[in-house]
Amino acid sequence: MVESTEIIAVLKAALSVEVYADFVPEGAGLPAVALTHVANTEGRVLSGKKAGKTAVWRVTISAPSDTEAKAIASELEVIDNTPQQGFSSIRVEFIQFAPKGINEQYRRIFYDIFARK
Repeated sequence: MVESTEIIAVLKAALSVEVYADFVPEGAGLPAVALTHVANTEGRVLSGKKAGKTAVWRVTISAPSDTEAKAIASELEVIDNTPQQGFSSIRVEFIQFAPKGINEQYRRIFYDIFARK
């Protein structure tokens, strides 16, 4: 099983901003990144046993401006399709550049990370 602490360590090594589990705390400095577990994708071997070696994580980039959000996204995309700290591969997929709401002070970009041991 892939643990959140393992993915957070990969992100902290790759990104120039603070990385949090689940959400960016209120009052925390921006830009920042939050990581949420989405699913386990249990690979199966020929015998039918589950391997449990892949997990999907949602990365939310929060930044005060488009420029800062895109800069962090560029840092994240560098680890796409690479082995990282105990993982045979990390796949990074862009999901959405969320529009800024009327009362929102920051921009958000969403990615999914597929981590395989």
